[in-house]
Amino acid sequence: MPLDLAWQMTLKEVVKLLSKQTQTLQEVVLVIYKKEVVKSLDVVGILEKANREGWTSLLS
Repeated sequence: MPLDLAWQMTLKEVVKLLSKQTQTLQEVVLVIYKKEVVKSLDVVGILEKANREGWTSLLS
């Protein structure tokens, strides 16, 4: 599976599960071991956008 697709699917599932009203989980830790992967997936940019626009924006 392509890395970028796996990243998108992971984020969408995490956001979807955390969006449930009965959810009490407060923190999720996703670990990416290589800096070049973080850069290629624009992890920082995506997380900044999610903080600005709301996490549910990742579901569209």
